[in-house]
Amino acid sequence: MQKNILFLIFLIFYWGCSYKNNNIPIANKKNINISKSKDFLFYAYLKNGVELSKVSKKLLPIEKHEEVIRVYKNSYYPIYDIFSKGVGCYTNKTYKINSFCSSIYIKNDSPVQDTVLNSMGSFLGLTIANGFNYHKVFDNKKFKQAIIKSQLPLIRNYIDNRFDILYISKIKIDIPSKTIDNIQIASTSNKDILLVYNKNNYLKGIVKTYDLKEKDLFEATSILTHRLMKVVIQHKMEDETTKEYIERQNRVSLAKNYFISIAMQSLIGNIKLENSKYNADEKLMYAVLKSNHNYKESIRFKMPRDRAMEFKRKGNYNFQLTFQYQNNKILLKKIKIDSYLAQQSSYSTHTIDEPTYKPPKIPTKGFIDDLPNLLAKVPQAPKDPQKWLFVIGAENYDNTDNVIYSKRSAKMFVKIIRRSLGIINNRNSYELIGNGATSGAIEDNLNRMLENIKEGDTIYFYYSGHGIPVLPDRTPYILPKDKIPDYINRNPFFKLNNIYNLLSNSKATKIIAIVDSCFSGSTDGKSVFKGVASVVLSPKKVTFNHKKMVILTAGKDKQFSNMYPKRGHRLFSYFVMKALLEGKRNIRDIYNEVYPNVRKVSNGFGDLKRQEPTIEGNKQLSF
Repeated sequence: MQKNILFLIFLIFYWGCSYKNNNIPIANKKNINISKSKDFLFYAYLKNGVELSKVSKKLLPIEKHEEVIRVYKNSYYPIYDIFSKGVGCYTNKTYKINSFCSSIYIKNDSPVQDTVLNSMGSFLGLTIANGFNYHKVFDNKKFKQAIIKSQLPLIRNYIDNRFDILYISKIKIDIPSKTIDNIQIASTSNKDILLVYNKNNYLKGIVKTYDLKEKDLFEATSILTHRLMKVVIQHKMEDETTKEYIERQNRVSLAKNYFISIAMQSLIGNIKLENSKYNADEKLMYAVLKSNHNYKESIRFKMPRDRAMEFKRKGNYNFQLTFQYQNNKILLKKIKIDSYLAQQSSYSTHTIDEPTYKPPKIPTKGFIDDLPNLLAKVPQAPKDPQKWLFVIGAENYDNTDNVIYSKRSAKMFVKIIRRSLGIINNRNSYELIGNGATSGAIEDNLNRMLENIKEGDTIYFYYSGHGIPVLPDRTPYILPKDKIPDYINRNPFFKLNNIYNLLSNSKATKIIAIVDSCFSGSTDGKSVFKGVASVVLSPKKVTFNHKKMVILTAGKDKQFSNMYPKRGHRLFSYFVMKALLEGKRNIRDIYNEVYPNVRKVSNGFGDLKRQEPTIEGNKQLSF
């Protein structure tokens, strides 16, 4: 008995300590802005923590399994950050939905306590487990992952400030090779924003519809069809050749019926069935389809007598409409109400303007890439496990203009280095190209590689992508494909100075870096920052170990990094790779070959696009 009493005292003491340790802030109160702040944008409502359903300026009633995120210009907070302490949740009570304890962003911080109480309750002959609180704490890691998965950072950039409440629908669009049959779309009635995804669930773009509500339905349909087609075909996809891209543009142009059907469903709004009458002799139900966008159609459909009265009393029906477009005319082709296939009583047609979209010209026609032929003449060098390759080729950016040919140049650089220098072990080669050039992949893989570096090893580092001089001190950053340029400074890992120091402070004996990026804030003459005129800034100087590292950079100070349409590569990268394929290995010799060629070709683009490569560090090093 005495032993049991002592054990109870121990449990009570443990509980008290556990409670004290769990009194941790969910968020730093100094960093939390109230919704009246100028930085506040809107509330975002995420179903199951990840699927955006609506955004609003004011806090709305919360639905089941819905999380609410306060979105600011530079940050995100859940509504649960009002708690400053760990919160107890009784296990024997049913909590209201949306309480702190039912949020997907919390975790039980007392797993040991849980196990001890449950197991010892029966030993002591007590049911104490159900009487105790389980402490819940906010899981910042889970919250961050949910924000990224919801793609809210991308969505925020598209939503302007002219709304009170926006309802959002998700549409997956993929155009098959020959036909558009069997494509499934989400119900889009009465939605104000359409999120357009491809088959891999990657957000391709956002289309607004709320500015079309006051327009004529068929004029609005033409405009929305144009917007949808533009989102689908405005960019080349990963691993898509120029020929395939042009073919896809043609298929999309031929698929107007599909996009018109989506547009009509999105704009018609809530559909109602009115004036329903049943003809028992013919076993036909007659009715009128009406919507809140002045859309009206008379219909009829077969129905058994024993179902007619039940159907009329139901009130809420499931509608599926399919439209057809031909010769500037649009008509309702297929009507499904619940399980009944309906026909129109009168086939009225409506004229709409031809929905067209002229895709952007891409400078990928007619180039002659001579590097593959030169590479074919280079013999495979023997395997060298002391050489390491780290390549980043960011081309299709999520939040700014693409860096054309970056992917082609990065892939060719990998082939050249692996063949000519003997890096044939996949473990020694890190290739983050195209969709692989994300912030998480770059940070994780660079740290992983550096952990494996030993004395005497050599690192070959290559980067092709945007460079940004972050104000006010113009600190240069590299830009992963998934980062928003305006907020890159929130992750110091991507400071150019940090990248260089991680490399030069490693155990490697020699580091050669090829950086095809100017850090003036512009690439190919365009500003990295969307919606901003082309800015040209002189980046702040960076430091690194000049004894064991050398860096070749595409240009200096306020210059651009240019593409080379004639060869289908980045201009600087092309001449570096050509010098390597011609047998040059000394870094000074390569620079002396690259500099005049890049300068000469870039002069042909105009004085404002002059590009003069730079060299910094130990010029005596060799590949």
